[in-house]
Amino acid sequence: GKPAMLSWFRGKRKALLSLMFGFAFIGIPVQTTIAWAPTYLIRHFHFNPGEAGLALGLIALVFGASGMIAGGWMVDRLKGRGGDDAPMRVGLGAALGALPFAVTATLVSDAMVCLLLLGPLLFFVSCGIGAAPTGIQLITPNPYRAQVSALYMLILNLIATGGGPALTALATDFIFADEGAVGNSILLVNGVAIAIAGIIFFKGMKPYGDAFRVVDNAVGISN
Repeated sequence: GKPAMLSWFRGKRKALLSLMFGFAFIGIPVQTTIAWAPTYLIRHFHFNPGEAGLALGLIALVFGASGMIAGGWMVDRLKGRGGDDAPMRVGLGAALGALPFAVTATLVSDAMVCLLLLGPLLFFVSCGIGAAPTGIQLITPNPYRAQVSALYMLILNLIATGGGPALTALATDFIFADEGAVGNSILLVNGVAIAIAGIIFFKGMKPYGDAFRVVDNAVGISN
């Protein structure tokens, strides 16, 4: 029942909230890049809308899809080697991998170099997103998985989908006060979001590992 689930959630809240908020923040660059990188290519490199959409679409298709698959695969591989905190480690690795590309992709003066940097950025942040569902499954008893997944999707949509594009627009209008500075806004929002995600993942490794071991030891009862 609901009281039992709330009691269970309170006991696992550090692990669950670290996972949910960490992956929500690393999801910001995905939404920001999809929403604003075409505008950046149009304004800065004078792409036409069709060229910008095609270039970003291909990058998202190749690097985004492969990153999501790789994220889940890496969690399974680390868990198989005894990594109780595997999803958090994958998230932290994704943040560390993504950060250099996030802070350089919209600073370069060549369009092709920009696109080449956006690819790895989307790959790494998508690794993080691919690890999230597996991370939820590993520490959540079967009867609660639907509710916990729904809560995660709510947090993800509010922070990543709702926050990333909006914060980029606000930074362009009110921090840089220049519509030509959208590249700087993308860099600022993505860089800060990835750094926050990395900190959350790092601090969440121990709580997540503890939560995983409790569920794993009681697998016959709770899963």
